[in-house]
Amino acid sequence: MPPIFQIQERRSQDGTLVLALVGELDMTGAPSLVARLNEASAAKDRVVLDFADLEFMDSSGLRVMLEATAEASRDGWSFAMQRPPAPIWHVIEVAGVATFLPLIDG
Repeated sequence: MPPIFQIQERRSQDGTLVLALVGELDMTGAPSLVARLNEASAAKDRVVLDFADLEFMDSSGLRVMLEATAEASRDGWSFAMQRPPAPIWHVIEVAGVATFLPLIDG
């Protein structure tokens, strides 16, 4: 069975929408994350992505992160990403885009 990508949602005490990414974020899972981020941006939610349970991310997932960063900056909604675990961080480093992403310590 192929790995499953899930988005688990919760609200932090300050009302921020935390999207916990679980499994593998690749070209099959990316569209569901894009759809959820589009909903959040339309609602002007503050969004933080939690990578603690993400096992794998390819360039499709990285593209979603970069596009969400650009859209949040342009459209005036808050988007950030908790610093990911080593395997996911490696993808970001190899792509050379760490300085372009709104990373926060989780």
